[in-house]
Amino acid sequence: MSYRPTPANSDDRFDKEDYSHGDETVFASMNSLFDHRVAHFPDRPYLSDLTQNLSFAQVNQLVNTVAKDYGKLLPPRKKGESFKAVGVLWKGGVEYVIHDVALQRLGHVPVHMSTSLPIASITAILRASKAVSIVHNSDTQSSAQLAVSALEASDGKKLSLIPVNLEIVPSNDSTWRTELSPEEESQEIGSMIHTSGSTGDPKIIPIRHRPCAALGCYLADNGPRFLILTPLSHAYARIVSVLALAKVSQLIIYPVTRPITGPNLVRAIQDGKPSAVYLVPTIVKMITEESGGLESLLGLKAVCSAGGPIPHDLGDSLVARGIPLYTHVGSSEAGMLLESARNYKQDKEWEYMPTIRGREKYFRFVDVGDGLFELVVKAGYPTLHMCNRPDGSWATGDRYVAHDTLPNMWKYFGRQDDMLVHSTGHKTNPVPMEHILRSSPLIKDAMIVGTDWPQPAALYIPSDSADSKQVQKLFEELNASVPKHSRIVSDLVKPLPMDAEFIMSDKKSLKRAKTVAMFQQEIDDLYTGYEGTSSAGEVLTSLDSAKAVVLSVLSGVFPRKLKMEDNLFDLGMDSLAAIQTRNTFQRRIKLSKPLRPNIVFEHPTPSALAEHLWAHASGASTESADYYAEAIKMADQGKTAVARRDTKHGPVKTVLLSGASGSIGAHILHQLVHNIGITRVFCPVRAKTDADATERVDRSLRQRKLPSLHDLQANGSTIECFASDLSDPELGLASDMIDLLKSQVDSTIHCAWPVNFNLPLSSFAPHIKATINLLNLIPTSRFTFLSSVSAASRWTGTMAVPETTLPDPRVADNMGYAVSKWITELITDSAGGTIIRVGQVCGDSVHGVWNESEAVPAVIKAAQIMGTVPDQLPGGDNWILIDEAARAISILSTRAGQGERRSVYNLVNATSTPWSEIVGYLTRPKNLGSTFRVVPLSEWVETLRSAADKGEDVKSNPALKLVSWFSLLHTGPVMFDTTALRKDTAIRFQTVGEMDLDRMVEAWKESGFLNR
Repeated sequence: MSYRPTPANSDDRFDKEDYSHGDETVFASMNSLFDHRVAHFPDRPYLSDLTQNLSFAQVNQLVNTVAKDYGKLLPPRKKGESFKAVGVLWKGGVEYVIHDVALQRLGHVPVHMSTSLPIASITAILRASKAVSIVHNSDTQSSAQLAVSALEASDGKKLSLIPVNLEIVPSNDSTWRTELSPEEESQEIGSMIHTSGSTGDPKIIPIRHRPCAALGCYLADNGPRFLILTPLSHAYARIVSVLALAKVSQLIIYPVTRPITGPNLVRAIQDGKPSAVYLVPTIVKMITEESGGLESLLGLKAVCSAGGPIPHDLGDSLVARGIPLYTHVGSSEAGMLLESARNYKQDKEWEYMPTIRGREKYFRFVDVGDGLFELVVKAGYPTLHMCNRPDGSWATGDRYVAHDTLPNMWKYFGRQDDMLVHSTGHKTNPVPMEHILRSSPLIKDAMIVGTDWPQPAALYIPSDSADSKQVQKLFEELNASVPKHSRIVSDLVKPLPMDAEFIMSDKKSLKRAKTVAMFQQEIDDLYTGYEGTSSAGEVLTSLDSAKAVVLSVLSGVFPRKLKMEDNLFDLGMDSLAAIQTRNTFQRRIKLSKPLRPNIVFEHPTPSALAEHLWAHASGASTESADYYAEAIKMADQGKTAVARRDTKHGPVKTVLLSGASGSIGAHILHQLVHNIGITRVFCPVRAKTDADATERVDRSLRQRKLPSLHDLQANGSTIECFASDLSDPELGLASDMIDLLKSQVDSTIHCAWPVNFNLPLSSFAPHIKATINLLNLIPTSRFTFLSSVSAASRWTGTMAVPETTLPDPRVADNMGYAVSKWITELITDSAGGTIIRVGQVCGDSVHGVWNESEAVPAVIKAAQIMGTVPDQLPGGDNWILIDEAARAISILSTRAGQGERRSVYNLVNATSTPWSEIVGYLTRPKNLGSTFRVVPLSEWVETLRSAADKGEDVKSNPALKLVSWFSLLHTGPVMFDTTALRKDTAIRFQTVGEMDLDRMVEAWKESGFLNR
């Protein structure tokens, strides 16, 4: 450029000049914002690269020239014409901003691309943006040419190559501009940026004029001079560029000719004398590790970081030294969302941020469990550029933790994409763990993996100074700082060659999906070696030798000496420790075939484990009569624990319903109020507060497309949801609430029960106790217990399963869930209550909503994933629509009490829909079509087991979690007597047919459970 350079540090007026940025008008377009600044602040410094300063008027004159140059190749956009997208592939300083403004002035759309992108990604962006040209410099000419050639070869489209002009002569000719007025272009696309492409090709994000121009109205004012230390093609740099323009602040751009080194960065801060620096966490770390770096940051108004989380220890250290650390969180799709501008001297909680002040109504934090919340940006937010929800909102995929005491204060936890979801259901955030490892001089880089595996593992690239013992100690320190389920055992730590490299983004953040794919073989080998059987293990010679091995292995889990009859889960063993214990047994003992995944759950004492291992090693049967003896003992103990009851059988007006936040519970609540006419329903819910309890029930109703709590109460009924602990004899309630329940409740319906087919019988003891507590709390209330047909599905009598309790526990399916239901049936019957054995419920008759976590939906989902379905389905074909089942339960639990008491009802459909017909309905084109084949059940289960052993994705194929359950289920035909059911309900249940299944499949597709 021909302007004589003005020394960048000659204007030392920070804290002295009368700094004013005029107003905070939301301009219609970026062009009108820039024109306003030129007209009103012509002499104010605008751009600098540490060698020269340019005022707004000077920049405008250079923009005039560049606009004319581009305009001769790409004429200005006229009214009625579409925009032209122009790829921008070069690194620049002040010239980059000038070219950007010039292209937008012409009405064209610059597509900003990172210069580190591979050719395939550049090609993909050019294709997606429908670019007509690509601007490049000498450094990027080759990449631009290769991308253009690739696009021509694949699409037959030829783009023009435009070399960037850096020799710009000022001009006063400002006529080269679009015909569109600011208002006409306000909702037009002004520019495009792209995602990092960590999981595939980068995706383009269109930025519209008005939302972009609005940025400056919502973000903190950080003074007259901004130093930007990231490439100008990045989303964060684009935001800072607009912010400087909006705040009428000078934008100081780090010279592209200077290498990014610690000394150079510190010098840039010292020379530029900025009021604020804008950078990414890796740059923060480089500056603070350099001599004089911390001192260079102390005098600033703000040190602004975005693009990723700053390591906790580093941030705390900076804040403790008085550095004004200011963090933003945002997204390319929605702009800035949270910022930690605050009183830096008094407020040291730098990690907690409020949403953008004054715009709180546009943000919603959705509870996603585990104390985490996802940020959703509502439609109408001024800088929202894209949506991914039907209501026009944007679900960010970012997870946050709420402040313990302060409202609307949120700590960034991690990306949904980064989160490792283990097959146990636990989640691990790998990012802070990786920060800790990378901060050690022993490790150059590290990656934590573990999605769909039971526990995390680590791959690391050692440094020159790495020592195995020191690395082991580092991992021990790491484990001390993370939750138990996120700890990494030494057998799952793998060093890579010192010359290995992970795939990183321009912001030096890990491209996780691509790096995992690169090292997939190493990861698979690591887990397979950890979980595999050993041919060289110890040979068990007796039951005593098995007991010795069990106690030896468990000594590494529990610090104190165990007794053979100790219940491991009562002592604190969790699912991860159970899996690790099973894997240790596999490596320790010589076995001819693998142990079942759930052996510790199924045999939860050292004695039971030893017997199982000895039987497994010697080839004997592992079924133990002691298991059923224990079930009978638990039933007998439960009967004696129930106090004397004096049940009243008058009209039912008030009901206590447990499990209202579950699937069938929500439908029962709806039926009680909507169809039965119950005037008051009490709903105890496992929750922290009454408000949480109410929200859980209301959310459950809405998920099932039932009327909300508000709508259900519109006819005068009262529904009271409250936090409760059913394992407590008084349900965790205050005395006045207990008195109210005792005086008001006419009927109790108990359907709260965990549906987990992997848990041992002992894990259901608290839920059996909860039933006893409910029976004892209101001795005058009728009592209905919702059991399961699995409590009688191994019935071997010649007649149908009778509508009575059954004295032999071996009639129940061989799993803790079913046997616990059998036990509770006997307890309920002895107390004069009613048992309803519920069969296979499916989706409702109106919307077809069927709980996606259940087994049958998992089988149907597996058809899309595996391409097969079994030829038979354990559990029977007598499906019943869930709303019909709920209506029957409501009638039976509130019916007039005349005549003989019914102890048991078998709630199954008298008419069946054969599984073969269900499969036929699935093959309809509108459902799954001919995308799968039918195979024998044994073959299907074996395929499922093989997929589980390979560690395939449980998230996409949830049937993998139930492989053991499918293996254990009884598959013979079992008929249930329904005489009393039909007599006392007078309901003729529909046969589940073609239209019902169509509704269910459509509901699954609508929710995303099934692919369209």
